[in-house]
Amino acid sequence: MDLSKSKIWQELKKQDIISVSDAQTLSKLLADGELVEEIDLVIENIQVFRAENGIEYRFFEFSENDPNIVIVTVCVDEDAILRAYFVSDDPSPATRSNILNVQECGWLFEPPEDEANFKLDELAYRGQFDQADDTAKNGQAVYNQDGAMLTGTLDGDFASLQEWLADDGINPRVILLEVGEEDGFMTFYQGCDVGANDLNVLRS
Repeated sequence: MDLSKSKIWQELKKQDIISVSDAQTLSKLLADGELVEEIDLVIENIQVFRAENGIEYRFFEFSENDPNIVIVTVCVDEDAILRAYFVSDDPSPATRSNILNVQECGWLFEPPEDEANFKLDELAYRGQFDQADDTAKNGQAVYNQDGAMLTGTLDGDFASLQEWLADDGINPRVILLEVGEEDGFMTFYQGCDVGANDLNVLRS
């Protein structure tokens, strides 16, 4: 079974199992930091972001009892790029207005030209931001936008997706997924690449 091919991931359904055997990925993503040889994750939900350019992001979500891990496959034609993420709590998933005004995460957006008069949906994502990270140089991981923002649909609803990539640090990849227009619902994912040899799938 060649897990680097899109077809495998496009055929997975709820209750199928994804096994993660990459100890480095697990140590990065598991909150308790314990190393385990392998963990089996039962798929509870699959969200599919379909970009207008044909690229497909498949978000495999698991039981609340499992670690905070989301397996994401980026399907480009016949090939799949494999990644493992966790859902960040800084910012935690919320509407754009909540993230800006309640969680005070204005660092995600470029400053508006007129701070006294602007619309939420007109705020562009910031091209670069820093995060404290003891594993990065000087204790700061510097994230730069990785490609242009993609627009498309998530399970039929309008959505946008932006990626950032850091040169180093424990979790160098970031995805910001926003569903809906104007005051969209935003989810901030952080993670890393995973090799096809570090995953396995089992059909239910």
